[in-house]
Amino acid sequence: MGAQMRLPGDSRNYNVNRDVAHCARYVIEVMLARFEADSWPELTTFCQVAGASKADIAKAMSAYIKTIAELGDHRQKMEESLIASGWFDCPWAARVAVMAMLGVTMFGIQWQGIREATLNGVGPTLTMRHLIRSANEAVNKVLR
Repeated sequence: MGAQMRLPGDSRNYNVNRDVAHCARYVIEVMLARFEADSWPELTTFCQVAGASKADIAKAMSAYIKTIAELGDHRQKMEESLIASGWFDCPWAARVAVMAMLGVTMFGIQWQGIREATLNGVGPTLTMRHLIRSANEAVNKVLR
């Protein structure tokens, strides 16, 4: 994960490659607001077609939030944490909907964050050529 730092008066570890850990509450709040607003019509249609009700999605979000809230307990493996939260008891389409919304939310955060962190061409986008090359290599492997 790379080097970490602590700020004076703050016992938490910060790492630029992992600082999404510090925005978990914000991500969850955005996800909940987007579900409540039905802001993604295609996802709403997917849920209707796949038979995932709003109650199913709420149950899956609750399990996801419980898993995130208990990640500070380092004794459990990821699968054990998901099982304990009831994640796998939720309908598959509701789990897919939650993960899709998480992906869209994180993409939006990256979109805005990279723009804010890049000034005069200097910032995280300097590594984009490498990222694009890696993505193209992955796509080519899949398409073989």
